[in-house]
Amino acid sequence: MWEHSVLPAAIHQLVILVTAAKFGARYEIYGHEYFAGRAGLAEQKIASIVAGERPSDLTDDERVAYDMAAALNRGGPLPETTYRAVLTTFGEAALAEDRLPGRMLLDGRCHAQRVRCFGTRT
Repeated sequence: MWEHSVLPAAIHQLVILVTAAKFGARYEIYGHEYFAGRAGLAEQKIASIVAGERPSDLTDDERVAYDMAAALNRGGPLPETTYRAVLTTFGEAALAEDRLPGRMLLDGRCHAQRVRCFGTRT
């Protein structure tokens, strides 16, 4: 499924782990810890994320992805600064990622014509 993602593999796995940790999805965590490691995410980062903590040594791309996933998992619209960081870092295609972990959190807020899903943007 994620082989067609526009996000880099390590970033994609990071977002999955942030979301799985938030909801205590042990089976999801178990499976994706392995794939995150294969994608190049450091073992200590994986351990911190699944413990519900934000690792202090995230790269810039990882920081943006972590902040996006954490904000979406809290509910409500994505803060403008986080939205802009995602757009700048990963591009508009990433915002339309239909396999984006946490997409279930977005679907109710997406506009049908444009997939600038976060909050009330059109």
